[in-house]
Amino acid sequence: MAWQSGKPEATDKLRLSQDDLKGNFTELDTYLNVDHEDFNAVNGQGKHKQLTMPQQAAATSTGATEFALYTKTNGTNPALFLRKPSDGAEVDLTTQPTVSTTLPNGLIMKWGTGSIALGSYLSGAITFGTAFPNGVFICQISANAGNTGAAQDYVFFINTFNQTTLNVQRNNSYVGTVGYFNYLALGY
Repeated sequence: MAWQSGKPEATDKLRLSQDDLKGNFTELDTYLNVDHEDFNAVNGQGKHKQLTMPQQAAATSTGATEFALYTKTNGTNPALFLRKPSDGAEVDLTTQPTVSTTLPNGLIMKWGTGSIALGSYLSGAITFGTAFPNGVFICQISANAGNTGAAQDYVFFINTFNQTTLNVQRNNSYVGTVGYFNYLALGY
């Protein structure tokens, strides 16, 4: 039985509407069991088990005081996106390794992780998401604790950086493992 939004009607008699009401409760139970813990779960009652979102064809819109979290293709693969209310900017959370915050004095901090592939001495461009509007004061990198192998594979230095991207390099004689690094950039 499909959900019947008009049941019960004011003129319905309970003894005649019982099957319709049971059908609606069954439909509600089916609806609520998707991604939710059971009503009778001891520790999980009312909680989500996961969040499953259908892929959207285009970015969703938001009001002036709303955030939106949704999935759509990032041009190649399905990705998780966030739309901000302040400027309507859309952020690809799946492929965007950068986290950013703006302090009350206007200082912008961006940080994240990156890697240099096995056999390579130069990382791909790490994109800061949104550019630093006026410039970058400092950019620092450090080896990530997830590195394994020879220590010399993890001696990193900054190749280039600007308001939108960062490139990291290591000595091209030491490329025997994937090199993981952390970065922090400050600007305004």
